Formats: sequence, C-alpha cells, structure tokens
Amino acid sequence: MYFGRVKIEGKIFRESFWTDVFTTAKLLLGDWIKAKHKRAARPVAGSFAEARSLYESDIEADHILKDGSKLYRRNCVKALLRTWLGLDALSPAKISESDCRARAARFTEIYDGQFFNNTLSSLRHILERAGIAHDENPARKLKRLAIGIAFIPTLHLPSTKM
Repeated sequence: MYFGRVKIEGKIFRESFWTDVFTTAKLLLGDWIKAKHKRAARPVAGSFAEARSLYESDIEADHILKDGSKLYRRNCVKALLRTWLGLDALSPAKISESDCRARAARFTEIYDGQFFNNTLSSLRHILERAGIAHDENPARKLKRLAIGIAFIPTLHLPSTKM
C-alpha cells in the first residue's frame, strides 16, 4: 500500500492511494499534490464588496485605459449589482456556477450580448481579485455570447450599361 505525504504551509497531509503498484502510486502522487495545493492556496477576500473595491481601484490605477473605458467598466459593475441583489454581501467562495448561470439568464433578458460579455469579464476579474483561482472561478465556466451583426446593408453598384 502506497501513501502520499506532503507539508503545505506547516500542515502535513497524508493519504493512502489504495494501490500496491509503484508506478500507479507515482502517477497519482502528482495529481494529489496539485489538488492539495489548490485547496491550501485559496485566500478569498471577506466579501464580494471588498473584492469589487480592489477591482475598481485596479481599474482606476490602470494608466493604459482611457477614461471612457474606465467609466464603461464601472457601469458594467453597477449593472451587475442591479441585477444580482445581495451580491456585495456574499462571500466570493460561496458563489457557485449555478448561481452564475441563473443570473446570466436574467441579465441577458435585459441587456444585449456585448454588454453581457463585458459584464461577465468584469465578474471574472472581480472573482480572481478575490483570490479564486482561474480554474475554480465559477464565472469562467459560463460561455460568452456570440455577437452577430444586426444589419448588413447590401451594396448596389451603378451599372455600366447605358
């Protein structure tokens, strides 16, 4: 029987791999250590409001963004807060994928696809700023909407016949 043992931030984790084959245990060890590191390295901000304020301060400090872009991103966050009541009080770790899907369905009824995509991007960045890893971010599991061209005018060229 093979076991895995790792020390992460002063805490020792030990677990059986339930195998008698050395090569199988060797393969399982890497995945097991990766999973333990993911759980340990998840410092999450206290509330969504704290993470949102960090995101907004990052936007204000970004010297590459123009003032219009900063205003647009602030409006995306305001729209998110208007459609998801009580979001500021939630802990970012308690936001699930199903919550995000339900809110996205409501959001797309009110706003167009481009605004939805930009608001989704803002939500993703806020949750990442809260300390949620890229792979564990519930907003990353949502797909962006396809934005089609609403109207394509037909081009009529003058004929060369007289």
